[in-house]
Amino acid sequence: MYTFKTVEDYFELMSGLQTSEQIVKRMNSASSKSTTFFWGVQKKNLPISLARYDVRFVNDLAKQVFYQNLALTDRQYELAVKIVRKYERQLSRIGVKVPDELPSRQPLRECDKTRSIKLVDDTIQIKFPFDNQLIDQVKTHSKHIVGSVRFENQNRIWILALTEPNLVWAVNFGKINKFDVDSNLIALEQKVLDAERTPYAIELDIEGDQLVIRNASTSMLSWLQEQGVSLTVDNVLQVAHYNQFLGFTISPRVKQALAQSVQQDEEFVSTMFSKDLVHIRPGNDSAKHVFEYAQQLNKKIWFFSHDREALNQFIPRTGKYSTPRIIHINDFRTLDQYLGQQDQEHDLVVVSALSMFSGRRSAALNPKIELAVTTEGLVGNRRSGIPKSGVSLKNPRSGILRNAEKLVYYCNIVNN
Repeated sequence: MYTFKTVEDYFELMSGLQTSEQIVKRMNSASSKSTTFFWGVQKKNLPISLARYDVRFVNDLAKQVFYQNLALTDRQYELAVKIVRKYERQLSRIGVKVPDELPSRQPLRECDKTRSIKLVDDTIQIKFPFDNQLIDQVKTHSKHIVGSVRFENQNRIWILALTEPNLVWAVNFGKINKFDVDSNLIALEQKVLDAERTPYAIELDIEGDQLVIRNASTSMLSWLQEQGVSLTVDNVLQVAHYNQFLGFTISPRVKQALAQSVQQDEEFVSTMFSKDLVHIRPGNDSAKHVFEYAQQLNKKIWFFSHDREALNQFIPRTGKYSTPRIIHINDFRTLDQYLGQQDQEHDLVVVSALSMFSGRRSAALNPKIELAVTTEGLVGNRRSGIPKSGVSLKNPRSGILRNAEKLVYYCNIVNN
C-alpha cells in the first residue's frame, strides 16, 4: 500500500497528473526544500472514478500545485481534505492508503477576502474573493446598463464607469451583499436619488432670437461650441440634430420652428427629432423622412444591414430620393479607401459586413457618422433580432454606432 505525505499528492494522483510510483519517487528523492517535479502525462483513464461535480475542482487544484507550485488557500485545503476522504475507499482499491493526518505541502496561502466598493480616479472599483454568484450578478448588470464594466485581471477588481446607472446599481449591490461601500459613493448616490425626485427637463427652447438648453451641463454647452454650433434661432436645425446624441428634449415652440424651417408636417418633426428612439417601420416609402432629413441638414446616411431586401425597401420607390448615390462597404479595405477619398459625395453608405464594426480595429478607424440607420441590434459582437421583424436594444449604442449623432431603427418592432 502507498501512503502519501500531503493532500496535494493525492490530488495529483486522482487527476491523473502523476502515478503512485512517480509520487513515491519524488517523495524519496527530494529534500524537504526541493521543488523538483517528475512531470507526468494526463491519463485518459483516471485511477479512480470522480463524481461529475468534483472533476473540475480536482483537476484545477492539481494543476495549480503541480504546474504552478502554488500553495492552497485555507478554503481550498479544507475542501481538498474532504474530497480525499470521500474517495478513500476507491483509493484503497488501487493500493493507496489515506493517513489520519493530511497536511498541505506548503504553508497555506492567505487569501484577500476584501469585499469593497470604492470610488477611485472617477471610476467605481469592486473587489471581492472569487464567488460565482457575485460574478454572475456583475456580468448580468453589464449586459443591461449604459456605461462600461470590465474586469482587471492584474488587480482582480471590477472597474465600472462612473455613470448614474452604474452608481445606483453598485451601491445597492454592495448593501445587499454586505460589502464595505465607500461613503463618497453613498453620498453621490443620494444626490442622484434626490435629483430624480426633483422634476426638471434638459430641454431646447427659444428665448427671443436665441436658443437655450435649459438645465444643460457646462460640458454639453462646451461640446456644442467645439462643434461650431451656435445657439441662435436660425441655427435651430443644426442644434436640434444633436438632441438624441446629447439627450435633451425639444419644446413645442422649437418643434414649430423646426416644422417651418424644413417645411414639413408635425409627424416629420416628432419622428426625426425624438429624444429616445427614432423608429421607422418599413413600407410605403416610410424612409422618405430620413432622406428628407439628410437633405435638409446636409447629412450622409450610413445604412447598416446584411439584408439586401431591407435596403430595397428603404430606398423610396419614386420621387427625387429614388436614385441615391450609393457606395457599398463590405470589408476594411473598402472602408479605408472610402475614408481616404477627398470626394465622398455619396447620399448613402451601405455597410453589409456588420462584424467590421465591433472590435479594436473598427474603433481605430472611427469614421464620422452623422446619421445612421440600422436594421440590427448590433449588441456587442452579435446581431440581435431579425431585420424583417425587429431588433433588441440591450445596448443600443454598442460598437461604432456609439458615436452616431442620430440613430434610426428601420424595422417593424423594437424590443426594449
